[in-house]
Amino acid sequence: MEFNHPHTPPRGLASFSEAVLKCGLHLPLHPYIKSIIDYYGVVPFQLTPNTYRYMVGLYILYHKLGLETPSPEEFAWFYQVKSNPSDLGFFYASKWSNQAIKTIYGVRNNMGKWKNLFFHFDYSANGFFQNPGR
Repeated sequence: MEFNHPHTPPRGLASFSEAVLKCGLHLPLHPYIKSIIDYYGVVPFQLTPNTYRYMVGLYILYHKLGLETPSPEEFAWFYQVKSNPSDLGFFYASKWSNQAIKTIYGVRNNMGKWKNLFFHFDYSANGFFQNPGR
């Protein structure tokens, strides 16, 4: 098996996009980010960079308002996570069409070829995910 693809990491490793690091994330993942990944039952590489921007933006908004960390259910109230029909196995977040509230502004429409720049990391040593995908 080739390990130079994000969808075929060596056993015990998970793939992570370098583009996501530009969205304000770092490893190890913050428990808030991890809780949303676990809530949707995906691995980090399956979510688009903009989905992470929305997660970080909502976290900052709650913090600025003096609120507790948003729960995965609260994130799901603001955003629906949908399967990408043109890219099977990947998911993106979008504002619910019936929501009058737009929480995050100025997010780029796409990150270009974000899947090409990735690396593998050891999730098992740190207990990162409920659903490691393998």
